[in-house]
Amino acid sequence: DISFNLNLDLETSLVSLKGCSNLQKLALPVNQISEIPESIGELRQLRELNLTDNNLTDLPNGISNMDSLEALYVAKNIIVDPVKTYSKLDKLNIKVLSIDQVSEEDLKIIQEMFPQTAINQKKTKDIEELMRHMDSSTDKETPKELHASSVRQVEQSVQYDAEIYSLAYTR
Repeated sequence: DISFNLNLDLETSLVSLKGCSNLQKLALPVNQISEIPESIGELRQLRELNLTDNNLTDLPNGISNMDSLEALYVAKNIIVDPVKTYSKLDKLNIKVLSIDQVSEEDLKIIQEMFPQTAINQKKTKDIEELMRHMDSSTDKETPKELHASSVRQVEQSVQYDAEIYSLAYTR
């Protein structure tokens, strides 16, 4: 478990872990990791990989080499194209896949890719509330006012303005 390590040199760590032939579980949550090196695929003995709560937008192609991988946890990331990203796992025998909430259409495609997999979605109630409020508001408010009031409704402690171009970036 290598978590809450903001100075993590993941490439060097993976080189070191490659020598641990009995390593079956690796947890790297809450490290602000934005990219996983291709060398992750060299950890072929891993059965469980936890990448929860980072800044990942995609997974490397090398992940498809992880023959023993059965459980992957990637919820609370900013995966931009879930179908493309998770299709990299289609050759693996994934039994558990923990992801952020995706559209019903994407979920159906992912379920078809992994018919024997338990897919656990992290619900995004805050995003749903934000979108519901934005859809139901009148056009009398300016976009800045609308956004500011939406953010206050979703989370009182947020004190900044932001424009949302993709729901992936709300995480």
